[in-house]
Amino acid sequence: MGPPGVGLLAAVFLLAGVIEETLIEHPEPMAGLFLGLVAASVLITGRGVEWTAGRLAAAGLVGLALFVALGWQGAPVPDPEAPALFGAGAVAICAMVLPGISGSFLLLMMGMYASLIDIIDNRLLADAAIFGAGAVFGLACFSTLLARLLADRPHEVLAVMVGLLLGSTRVLWPWPHGVGVVSHQNRRGRLGNRSGLARHGRWTRVSHRPSRHRDGHGDGRQSTGKGLRALGGRFAPTQPGTVIRTGHRTKPPVQPEFLASPLD
Repeated sequence: MGPPGVGLLAAVFLLAGVIEETLIEHPEPMAGLFLGLVAASVLITGRGVEWTAGRLAAAGLVGLALFVALGWQGAPVPDPEAPALFGAGAVAICAMVLPGISGSFLLLMMGMYASLIDIIDNRLLADAAIFGAGAVFGLACFSTLLARLLADRPHEVLAVMVGLLLGSTRVLWPWPHGVGVVSHQNRRGRLGNRSGLARHGRWTRVSHRPSRHRDGHGDGRQSTGKGLRALGGRFAPTQPGTVIRTGHRTKPPVQPEFLASPLD
């Protein structure tokens, strides 16, 4: 392993905790940062393309298709299984041969970025090994194919990459959800807490079904949307199945009708 590989591994292990804390404490600025990086990647990649009407059409169609497809995307994956980790590693490693493409952004597209940072920060060696095995497999298979395509049809491949980059920006909106972590808003209006949400937190899945329970202060049929707005203000999730990360070992002190049982 050469100096670039050593530097890459050192950065991953030394900065994982900082990145994870920043994702939780400052989700909007982090999503904006990723969006800026993607915009720069589009400019850099686009400069290498000799644009024609056909290539513009291909980039537009690919971008539109991916933008629509990502609209059906569920919540970030909180506890990925071994096949998901393996596949994420195989796909992320392809960024090594794709100019202007970030492996981190590919993980964001798959909803795996926050989970992988958590795995590294908590030294979950078994999960990290599965991800690494997927990366080796992807490097041996997918990257070879992509390298051949780049050699044979470079402008077409890069045009498609531009479309993919533009369409994939949908994972960064709404801002707090784009980086894969949504945290509770405390009484002071700040996101998260400093007790180590990744190390001590629990994942809780939100159901968007209205409650039918009575609480003694009314008919109890307040919509879940109102409850979530009361819980997290404008940072509350708006899609079914959105995952909220909390900094408590026990059930967070919110109305039980809004939260299902914590995931194991």
